[in-house]
Amino acid sequence: MAKTAVAKAKPALPANFQDQVQNDLAAFKGRLATVESNAIRVTQDKKFRVPHDGEAVKVDTITGIIVDFAAHRRLYEGVFDRENPTPPTCFAVGFVPHAQLEPSMNSPENQNPEGGCASCSKSEWKKDAKDKWIVPPCKESFVLALIAPDSDELMTLSVSSTAVKHFTKYVRDLAASGKTPYQVVTHFSFDPKEEYPSVRFTNDKDVPKDVMGVVMSVRDDAIALVSQEPKTDGFEEKVVAKRLPAPKARGRK
Repeated sequence: MAKTAVAKAKPALPANFQDQVQNDLAAFKGRLATVESNAIRVTQDKKFRVPHDGEAVKVDTITGIIVDFAAHRRLYEGVFDRENPTPPTCFAVGFVPHAQLEPSMNSPENQNPEGGCASCSKSEWKKDAKDKWIVPPCKESFVLALIAPDSDELMTLSVSSTAVKHFTKYVRDLAASGKTPYQVVTHFSFDPKEEYPSVRFTNDKDVPKDVMGVVMSVRDDAIALVSQEPKTDGFEEKVVAKRLPAPKARGRK
């Protein structure tokens, strides 16, 4: 006998939904002046590496709903090795603008214990001898928690420093129209004019009312997800042990 499919009831919107939208709208605008997840990776050949049925699929673009996001800063030592990533030396996470972040107490080596990230030398922009700006070693990023329009499964996407200003403008433009990121379906793609993979953001439709209930039901998990701190296991072995010894001072003859 054939089984009859039973439609899964979608969560209803909370009674105070409009009030919550207004509160979140103000919070999102203010940010810009332990949950498990599937991470969407950005590859060097301008592809999104998306987890799917236990495997990873490469695609040119993705579409999703930004349930929440947080500002991050991370300072790494040495040359980046994708196959053997190392823990950060210092990091910061928060629901505030990057300039207001403070190094986490859990950083292996806090680079500015007496102040915030804005006054730290590792996040300072400087010019070289040719008057060109040098990117600070401590990189800014945003971590986004997303769901597909037809799913309640949270995934993360890290927006690198090259796209921070574009994401900031995107959220500000939404706020100017009276919307939060979780009220629209966002289209993610790469800037074709850049040689490196830099994510860009557009939207062409609002989240349907019947899907908004799903969005609100995973918001708490999304907040916990984007505020997770990076793992620092093995810092002594992977970072400290590989540092070159300080040069010895030469004595006078």
